[in-house]
Formats: sequence, structure tokens, C-alpha cells
Amino acid sequence: MPRRVRPLRTFRFASRKCRGSAIPRRGESQSVVSWLRLQSSLRDHPMPPLQRRTPRDGERRWQGHNVDVNLTDDWLLPLNGLSAFRLVSICEGHLETGSGRASAPHVNLRLKAEFVQLACASWDDLSIGLAGELGRHFQTEDTHAEVELRRRVATGRDGVASCSDLVIRLRSQRSRSKIEMEPEVTTWFGSVVEKCQSLDRFICRRLGVADRHAA
Repeated sequence: MPRRVRPLRTFRFASRKCRGSAIPRRGESQSVVSWLRLQSSLRDHPMPPLQRRTPRDGERRWQGHNVDVNLTDDWLLPLNGLSAFRLVSICEGHLETGSGRASAPHVNLRLKAEFVQLACASWDDLSIGLAGELGRHFQTEDTHAEVELRRRVATGRDGVASCSDLVIRLRSQRSRSKIEMEPEVTTWFGSVVEKCQSLDRFICRRLGVADRHAA
């Protein structure tokens, strides 16, 4: 069995303290090497969309995926049309009937694979700029904003494998308090979508990536 190793370097900073993470750490239930091989294969040969289950109550079909029913096209289309990032997770937040447990709305973005090495090469300067952008957009808002750059290196029978990943996590500090969509949640998503577009433009400028939405 290949020996599991820890990431050599993990860079992480956030606008505010957070109790948890919206994206589970991948590879925790499997070997690092196997996970790296899978990610490398998927990047070189993306899989077609999976045949998804029938939407549950409170969900709707959108571009081959099941999404929360109150997530509008006005939010989903811009977030799926970013130049440097792709949307990997979005949730309107929920209040469970019976248990009363509540979750907060969130949006998670991942830097597209073709731009990750550029971000790693200029990370010292880029992280300073990103910290400034997070402070400018989210310091006074009811939002926890976090950027994480992870770099993994592992050895196995086929040699040394490495992988890098840059993720932005945005989550409302206010959990849902009603079953119905609250006006505050609608306002939060509208604001966050605009901030995501601004962060996307910032990354495009810093990495020298063509912004498809530039005039």
C-alpha cells in the first residue's frame, strides 16, 4: 500500500472566523495517491454529466443538475459563466422540519484547472491582493469568506504525484430561520453573485487571463 503523506504546504486565510467548512476535504477516505490519479484523469478526460436522480421536493432540474428550487437563473447563470472560476457547490440553506436544524446559504468556487499553476507561481503577491479583495467586499457584510490554496505531493508505485487546488468559500453567517425563502436570503445571493463576478475579474487581471465579459 502506498504510504499516505501530509500536504507539504497549505495556505488558508479568511475574512472571519468560521466553525466549519462548506466543502469536505477530498481524499480523506482514500489514499492521497489514488485521489491525485483520479483528479489528474478527470482533468485530462472530463466525464459527461451523470444521470441524476429525480429532483426531490424543494429541488428543480437545471442544466443536468438538481438544484434548490429557489435558486434562480439570475444567480446560477452568472456563477456558471465566470472566466477563471467554476461553481462547485451552491445551496439556499435549509430549515429542517421536526428537528429544527438549520443550515446557511453558501456558494463555493474552484479555480479552473488550467489556471492553478499560474496562481501557485504568483501566490505571494496574489494572496495579498485576494486578502484585500475579501476585506473590501465582505468585511462589513454578513458573510464568511475564505480562500484556500492546497498543494499535495505523494509517492507511490508509479512515482511522485502532485496536485494543487484553489477554492473560494462564501457562506452567510445567518442560518435559515423559515421554510419559505426569506427576503434577506434573496438579497444575500444577489450581493454575493456580484462579488463573485468582481473576484473573477480580479483574478483574470492578476493572472493575465482573458475575461470573457470584458468590454
